[in-house]
Amino acid sequence: MRLRFVIIAILCGTIAYIGYWHYVASNAPEHITAQIAKLQEQRTTITYDQMETTGFPYRLIFAFDNPVVNMAGKGGALGWSSQRIELFAQPWNLSHIIMSSGPSEFTSEAKAIQAGTMRTSAVLSDGVPTRVSIELNDALIKHRNGGAMISADTLGLHVRSKSISTPLKADSGDRGLLLPAVADLALGAREMAFGGKNAAELEAIKEVTLLATLHGHKIPRYDADALAEWRDTGGTIEVSSLNIQLSGFQIEASGSFSLDKDFRPIGALSARVPEMESVYKLLGAFIYLNPESQTLLSAALNLLKTFSPDGTIPLSITAQDGILWLGPLELMELAPIINPGPSSPN
Repeated sequence: MRLRFVIIAILCGTIAYIGYWHYVASNAPEHITAQIAKLQEQRTTITYDQMETTGFPYRLIFAFDNPVVNMAGKGGALGWSSQRIELFAQPWNLSHIIMSSGPSEFTSEAKAIQAGTMRTSAVLSDGVPTRVSIELNDALIKHRNGGAMISADTLGLHVRSKSISTPLKADSGDRGLLLPAVADLALGAREMAFGGKNAAELEAIKEVTLLATLHGHKIPRYDADALAEWRDTGGTIEVSSLNIQLSGFQIEASGSFSLDKDFRPIGALSARVPEMESVYKLLGAFIYLNPESQTLLSAALNLLKTFSPDGTIPLSITAQDGILWLGPLELMELAPIINPGPSSPN
């Protein structure tokens, strides 16, 4: 008797699960169409050629051919495209979505990021992403006109939104009052190299890891008005740790950044390194140092080390007036992350 009940329960559970899987799969196109329409109200358009649903019995797999995403905003637009993308979810946990694609490209007004493969993970709450992780392999950051800027074996971005509990909080350091923390950020790259005329002579960066917190009243949209409001109300990115590993050396820094009136990064990082070779390695990743420049730099670093209480060399990395500086040395130009302009049409 008990065995019969167990068998009946298993059969009923199996039939219910099969029905549930097919219900979710058959309703997915309608739900996706509704979500796309909702995003279009926020000036984000998503198109694709066709969708295929597979994965029974343990997964739901939604495959899209030739997907294209465009997010318009005042002063600029962001885009993404690929030949094919697959979305994976477990039928019993639709709040966690994993996305995988082959060759893809992110675009802005002047820059593009190309990737050999892309993998993304998103955790949703009421349909809104609260945690997003993106990993790009064989990545190349370049100008839209074709000039290479940065290449990396792997690029990663992780964002986790935070609930706002208090309007202001006192920072434990020397930065006074900060706006609420609205998101934790983590950036990472492996085997990164800067492009340019002397790229073959520049030092390769083995690994870069950045941990930061975004402060503001909310996470700003990629829009000139939204970014200006975030900046003008005191929005900042507080960098708790920037770790740069070069061949045989490691440099750690921390600091704070925001945007200037032209939407270029502005801020400062401070670091201490044990020897001059670390500085040469760091500089060598950005610019080519000829023997004369190395001699002048060596004299300046020796002077800094002489007055250092612990024998280390203090370094100041600043972004100001569209230039990234290491002390008095210009490393590279910093372009605006968005261009002020007329509002995009709805």
